[in-house]
Amino acid sequence: MPRNTVHARGQALSIGLVAWDGRVLMWREGRYVELAGAGFDPKQALRTADGVLVVGADDVVLVREDGRVDKLPGRVDFARVAPGGHSAAGLADAGGGRAQMTFWDLAHGHTHTLTWSKKGTPAISSVRADSVVLHQLEAKAGEHYFTWDVTGGGLVAVPAPQVPPLLLNHSAAQSAVSRGGVPILILPPFLDIIFSPDETYAVSLDSSASQLAIYDLTVDDPQASRSVVTLPEHACLRVPHLPTWEDAQTLLVWERPRRPPYRMLRVDLARGRIEAVPLPVDEGVLIEPLPAT
Repeated sequence: MPRNTVHARGQALSIGLVAWDGRVLMWREGRYVELAGAGFDPKQALRTADGVLVVGADDVVLVREDGRVDKLPGRVDFARVAPGGHSAAGLADAGGGRAQMTFWDLAHGHTHTLTWSKKGTPAISSVRADSVVLHQLEAKAGEHYFTWDVTGGGLVAVPAPQVPPLLLNHSAAQSAVSRGGVPILILPPFLDIIFSPDETYAVSLDSSASQLAIYDLTVDDPQASRSVVTLPEHACLRVPHLPTWEDAQTLLVWERPRRPPYRMLRVDLARGRIEAVPLPVDEGVLIEPLPAT
């Protein structure tokens, strides 16, 4: 399949990035400005109302706009930020089938932890100002939802939300995207699939062909809405350079030729348009934007 045209020199990244040496870089008044250094290699970075939350293998810090760096208690494998950006939560594998959950009240500097002792590993469905909603998918028992009220302590089983989150379930036969236990998109097995922040799109990542297959989840038949964007041959669609959402319909993809300079590819999913975005560093992770309210 012919590769989509890359339009040279798109606008700079609106979300900033954290270099592999820990420097937090944000676009300010026509140039990249370094806020501070996280002090370690990042594996995830998230925008908050109080600065940039940087997650490493063993550390979590909050890099504030004024350059202060606050080390936060806990270790997580993955984090999410609440709408409004004043709190965040993360999960870490605690061994023995257990998970350790950490909640940070970023506005007041408080931290809460809870060990998940139920069978199976949970996932964070949403984070709020003082609570976390978790969901768990079991092959036989289906979906379960729990609320962790960080001020009250324990977990409480709750009904499924009115609009359940999208879930991805892999098997040897297929990759199934479902909502509330109802499959809405069936794809070949073991595909890497990501969802847009507003859950409008599902995008499957084909690293061998440098292709994105885009599915519109708002229509009756998402399978029939499939469109394909073919990226330059050096586009990266695997860890540690997975694509990141710039907004609800724009995906940012690293391009990694054999030698520098490297650049970012901005993909408009609705139009299939690709722009090349210059980068201030050769390696790093993009800062995920604040979630919608």
